Amino acid sequence: MRYVYILIEGNKMNKLFNRLSSFVEARAHYTTELPYNYNNILVVNSLKEMREARDHAPEGVNCIIYRRGELSHDFKSFAQALNMWKDKNSHKSYRTEDYEADLPPHFRDTRLALEQDISDFKAAFTLKGEQPSLTVRTLDHQGYLKYQPEHTKTPGEKTLFDMYHADTLFWRGAIIWQEGTEYIRDEDAKLISEPGKIPLYEPKLFAPVHRLKEGDIALFSGYLQSPNPFIHRHGQIKKGDVKLAAFTNSLP
Repeated sequence: MRYVYILIEGNKMNKLFNRLSSFVEARAHYTTELPYNYNNILVVNSLKEMREARDHAPEGVNCIIYRRGELSHDFKSFAQALNMWKDKNSHKSYRTEDYEADLPPHFRDTRLALEQDISDFKAAFTLKGEQPSLTVRTLDHQGYLKYQPEHTKTPGEKTLFDMYHADTLFWRGAIIWQEGTEYIRDEDAKLISEPGKIPLYEPKLFAPVHRLKEGDIALFSGYLQSPNPFIHRHGQIKKGDVKLAAFTNSLP
């Protein structure tokens, strides 16, 4: 059977595209396991190793992952509380001084653990005195569409970050505390955008969709670093769940 994918950007994205997207997603196999025998991902055991791997990454590597394992603090409840605070105060991202006084005291240790993770990452990737900037974000089931003005939204619409894409930069850093970014192997990515438009992808039918998991720290390569950049999206989030992560712009 032949399927025709139609991409109309922004508010013109039509129902056919969304139905086809849903069809593919419904048949996707989601896993937090790393792709088997896949040389484009490099696994390291510390931030120091990650920095060294970034500086000397073999050709073809487009993602470097440090898997820290399950975290000891309750980041799930913290993410939900932070997301509610953000909605109440109309924030898209956070600074500690903004929300610290408004969250219940029992989140103190979790907040300090988050801030320590950010501090450790900055220390590992400081170059000539220049520290990377990390933005802490939460996302719920509405994704990035939540932040668009109401009058611009259409039913079933998706934003760029809801779709599989690659970044236009060298390397982007990510710290995942809850609900990880999704990605697909290069060979499992089907280009669906029109020539000359931003390259957007879908997983091929029955291709596995991989997901970063709680505790992961990762570097994603973009178009400025690699001819085969890391193809990813923010990921599907169930209603009631919240993604909590920090992202850099292009690393120094």
